[in-house]
Amino acid sequence: GERPRPFVGREISTKSSYGRSTYSLSDVEQELRHHRVFCESQITSTQTFKHMGKLLLVSAIILATCLAFDIDSDRPQASRGLAVVLIVALWWITEAIPMSITGLFPVVFYPLFGICTIEQLAQQFVRGNTFLIIAGVFVGLVVQRWGLHSRIVC
Repeated sequence: GERPRPFVGREISTKSSYGRSTYSLSDVEQELRHHRVFCESQITSTQTFKHMGKLLLVSAIILATCLAFDIDSDRPQASRGLAVVLIVALWWITEAIPMSITGLFPVVFYPLFGICTIEQLAQQFVRGNTFLIIAGVFVGLVVQRWGLHSRIVC
C-alpha cells in the first residue's frame, strides 16, 4: 500500500517557553517555500563567480587609469589610494567574493602599492572606536542568534 503522508490534514503542535503553539500544514509549507527562495537567492549570488574575469579586467583598467594620471603631484600615493578604493568598491558592490574578504583588500593593497606601511595601517585599524563598533556587532549577532530580539518586543 501507499505510505501515509505526514501532517496532511493535521496540525503540528509544539511546546515552547511561551506556551503551546499550533501550526497548520500551510504554515509549514509557507516556511519551506521561504527557505527554498532564500537558498535559491544564495545560489544566484554565487553565480557571480562566472563574471570573475570581467571584474578582474575592470579592476586592471581602474588600476592602470589611476596609475597613469596623478591626482596630486605632491602626493603620488593619492592616485594609488583612489585605485584601491575604487577596486574595493567594485568588488564590494558586485559581491563576487564575500564582503569580509573584500574588506581585507586595503590591508593587502595599501602596503603593496606603497600607500602606507603596515604599521601605519594597523594603527588606523586598532583604535578604541573600532573595537567598540565590533563589540556592538557581536552583541547584535548574539541577540539575533538566540532570538532575544523577538523576546524583548512585546
